[in-house]
Amino acid sequence: MKRFTRGTAVVLVLTGMTVAIPVTSTSAAEPRAGQRTETVVDSFAPASAVVESYVTLFSPLPASVGAHPAACDYISYLRYRHKDGPTDPADADSVVLAQPGLQGGAMSYDSRARQVVEKAAAQGRHVEFWAISRRSNCLVDRTGLDAAAKARDYRVAIDYYYRNKDIGGKRFAGFPRGDEVRFLKHFDQPQMIADEYQIMTEAIPEPAVRARRFACGGHSFGGLLTGLFAGWDFDGDPATTDDAGYKQCARFFADDTLTATDPFGVTQLPGGDLVGAYAGFLHQFPENAIELGILPADLDFPVLLNPEIYNLFSIIGLAAYFEPDRESELFQRLPHNFNLDTTLRLFLSRTYPQFLTGIPDVRRFRYTNEALLGAVLDNNSQPISALQLGLGSFGGGPVADRSFPLPDQVTGIPVIGTLISNLIGPGGTKVGPTDPRALYTWRRYDQAPGVRQDGTPYTTRDKEVTDIHDLARTMFEGPATYLENYLPFMLMPDNVFLIGNRWGKFANVRYPQGVNTKPHLTVYGGDGLVLDALTLIDPLSAVFNPTTPLVPKDAVVIPGYRHIDVVAAAPIQNNGKPEMASQAMTDFVLGHRDPK
Repeated sequence: MKRFTRGTAVVLVLTGMTVAIPVTSTSAAEPRAGQRTETVVDSFAPASAVVESYVTLFSPLPASVGAHPAACDYISYLRYRHKDGPTDPADADSVVLAQPGLQGGAMSYDSRARQVVEKAAAQGRHVEFWAISRRSNCLVDRTGLDAAAKARDYRVAIDYYYRNKDIGGKRFAGFPRGDEVRFLKHFDQPQMIADEYQIMTEAIPEPAVRARRFACGGHSFGGLLTGLFAGWDFDGDPATTDDAGYKQCARFFADDTLTATDPFGVTQLPGGDLVGAYAGFLHQFPENAIELGILPADLDFPVLLNPEIYNLFSIIGLAAYFEPDRESELFQRLPHNFNLDTTLRLFLSRTYPQFLTGIPDVRRFRYTNEALLGAVLDNNSQPISALQLGLGSFGGGPVADRSFPLPDQVTGIPVIGTLISNLIGPGGTKVGPTDPRALYTWRRYDQAPGVRQDGTPYTTRDKEVTDIHDLARTMFEGPATYLENYLPFMLMPDNVFLIGNRWGKFANVRYPQGVNTKPHLTVYGGDGLVLDALTLIDPLSAVFNPTTPLVPKDAVVIPGYRHIDVVAAAPIQNNGKPEMASQAMTDFVLGHRDPK
């Protein structure tokens, strides 16, 4: 068996010093394809027995990709393991390999990863957890974030990104856009799963060992991507099957998603090939539009969803972590531009008149740094369901019901009310501050919930499940990212493989039912948009695919959890019990729970 340390360079990061220990004679300036480097991360996470490291593999993109930053020639992932566990993952009891959700970075899995490693160790077993950092994160300039974290001062990041202050002689060059990121059109789903396959085969070369060790899956979009991985023929030769995606994994998991290659059974239907061919025909339009410059190569809207706003989340996280109870200076220090001003109004306006007129100006309200993070991400204030978590509630000043962008009464519309509100509106009572003079503070998930200004409650402790202080850390801590700041646009239309497209770049999807031959664990947030959506369309799907429902009968549904809570919830919940999603995963990968 090949030992894990062969052909690698191990890098230790201790109190700001980096020491490289070369294990091969290959020059670091001229890496060879497949060369591996592992960096131990000196995390701000509370001391524990979990060792976190950042692994990179040199995997140069083909010349056809065109000009691109050198950093994009590397695949990377976060590796979590127990300090007393084996150094070679082939010797671990299990290795969890997780694909983050759409717009998610590897750090979005940090809380789950640490809990799984610790819970397995408590049972006398050693589980590793690997969270993939997809290639597009090569475009993120972490200079300001890393310097601010080292100084424990978020103002350092603002000065770097917005005030032209240099750090070590480097100045921020701006957020790459347009032609600068055109090469991202090549960062599609086949590229993402090829990177995942390389991660697995480099770490554990023996196919039989991989097939026993890896538990494969993801959160949200990451589950769909795993479905493509499972059905893929990686050597392109139908006569060989050891390289089939589903054969690389002992079992599969889905965190608030589904992990399937053919969820609707299209390929098994009469005329299924025609459906797939039509899907492939439609798929050409976004591909050609990106090629012609009609569509962007990355998801970069003028407001709300763009790299500048994702970077802003990291800065807010920095402030909330290091100065949680101090009044935020963010509004005063940030410049005014259309993107920042409009996005802040979308996030923080309580009523339509406030959003449309800017009166009162959302920047006039006073928040502690932690309260500002809560205001933009908590499920009782953030209007977009996919961004919400149960983080706690406001303190320090009066709040009242929020009617923007949708009033809570929308949930009362028969059949579709819950789904609509979960996608773009309430999905739970929304409130907002009413007094610009008050200093709003934050009550954490395990503290007594706040109330409206009339004294009535708007949340309960069973709906608040994630520790905002730990979340703040994951939002800024490197070297990976919490969000996928530069999201390749093609990742979304590539989901046509789910409805039978087996043409063109999807010709290697040869094992649509392979994923169904392995044990599965599916976990849903009881208050999340995914469960509502899948439950709504499951009866229609069952007409075509009655043997494999979209919502498995043995799925774990956790009350009170939102979409992101499923992977971010705190280790101990308000009922005094251990966090359920990480416990279910630990038991599943160790073989104690085989739902299928």
